[in-house]
Amino acid sequence: MWLGYPGTSGASFMDYIVTDKVTTPFEYHDHFSEKLAYMPNTFFIGDHAHMFPHLLQEGMGEDITEAYSKQLQDAKSCDTRSKLVTVENGDGNAHAPVGVVPPAAQNVNKGLTVAMSGGEIVPPLLPLTLREHYNLQEDAIVYCNFNQLYKIDPATLVMWLNIIKRVPNSVLWLLKFPVTGEPNVLNAAASAGLSADRVVFSSVAPKEEHVRRGKVADVCLDTPLCNGHTTGMDVLWAGIPMLTLPGETLASRVAASQLMTLGFPELVAKSRQEYEDIAVKLGTDPKWLKSLKARIRKARVTSPLFNVKRYTQDLESLFMKMWDRYANCLEPDHLVN
Repeated sequence: MWLGYPGTSGASFMDYIVTDKVTTPFEYHDHFSEKLAYMPNTFFIGDHAHMFPHLLQEGMGEDITEAYSKQLQDAKSCDTRSKLVTVENGDGNAHAPVGVVPPAAQNVNKGLTVAMSGGEIVPPLLPLTLREHYNLQEDAIVYCNFNQLYKIDPATLVMWLNIIKRVPNSVLWLLKFPVTGEPNVLNAAASAGLSADRVVFSSVAPKEEHVRRGKVADVCLDTPLCNGHTTGMDVLWAGIPMLTLPGETLASRVAASQLMTLGFPELVAKSRQEYEDIAVKLGTDPKWLKSLKARIRKARVTSPLFNVKRYTQDLESLFMKMWDRYANCLEPDHLVN
């Protein structure tokens, strides 16, 4: 078992489940029909460094003003094409050029990308990504979650609404995923005494825009019951702190594994109260939030979390351990050392 399903198969013919010590502590081994096979870091992986290297470019978010000023000057000087820049993903190799569309050249889509090949292709000229495109106030503290709404159980929603009430000028940014869930969330917010403008909904977007627009948020609030596995990788690649609360199940511990691998244990809460308190501190301590964002941006290219080559080598080594046991006529056993 590997990645496809976040739990045990329950099948007698499945020998191992590829996991890690944070996602699946050995004390939970009896929850699985498979033997545990640990990766040295997290068992999760994302190819964001190759798919979206342009998001490593400072200026896609908080430093955008100067870049756009120059782009607009180029446009006014009769140069109808934006200048292109190359970016690196931390391995010293230049990647495909990316550009920025000056405001005067934007069409009615207000900078939203068009779905191409599943939305993973990076547009040759990148549109400006601003909060106003998503009905978010520029001076607000934006807490986001881009999971499907079914992952938000009542206790989690109460916790999130408590956070919004405790942090002045804060909003909760969610997806209309599905649309039918939106009125239920808004009704819960109203019952908690929050006005409708404190919860903002956006539509599902193509993959590239989905990852890129995460940069305009301040904090991602993870869903404890079933974490935002791929979504967690997306927001971390966007350089945004993610706060999680691990439970006992594999599906509830993936985000903690990602954060530990990235080097951020302080974002792994131990209780619902601690989860709320950390979230409130993130929203009321701008220096700490700025420091965390800077550390995350650096860690994206220095930690193993997004290093596919290293991950592949580790996975092959784990497969060899499995094979060695089989070749020596040994029954499958836990590979946790």
